[in-house]
Amino acid sequence: MTAFAKVDASGMVIDVIELDGFDQSSGNSYLSSITSHPTWVMGTDLTGRPGVGLRWTGIVFGVKIPDAVTNFQIRAALHDLPGKNNPGQTLFDEIDVAMIKMGGTSRQAWEYANIVTRTGALVKQVALGFGVSDEELDNIFISASGLEA
Repeated sequence: MTAFAKVDASGMVIDVIELDGFDQSSGNSYLSSITSHPTWVMGTDLTGRPGVGLRWTGIVFGVKIPDAVTNFQIRAALHDLPGKNNPGQTLFDEIDVAMIKMGGTSRQAWEYANIVTRTGALVKQVALGFGVSDEELDNIFISASGLEA
């Protein structure tokens, strides 16, 4: 039995299906449409995996990690994440305090940049300073890219 879960932009499971006798090389058009859709994920067994309404932590097919997002998008995504060091604060709160302390062009970039790039020096520096892994950073950018003002 192979299970597929449909997830939204934040990784929340919104639907689950299971297929008997799944063969990835079979060329099944229905299956191809599932695995090529950016919001379907696959696992050989969903036992122990989140169900509908919970966050998926497995492999996501076809999700492109954005190279850049708007300043609004990254800030909104960071507001949705718990802080790394201070209980009760968001990751946005912690980064904002750090940027105020840093001052200079780093603070200007944090406050006024129109676009925030995934591979930018400031993004790398902040991720390193707050212990944000590459996978976590990818997920932040994926979540951010789905947000609109």
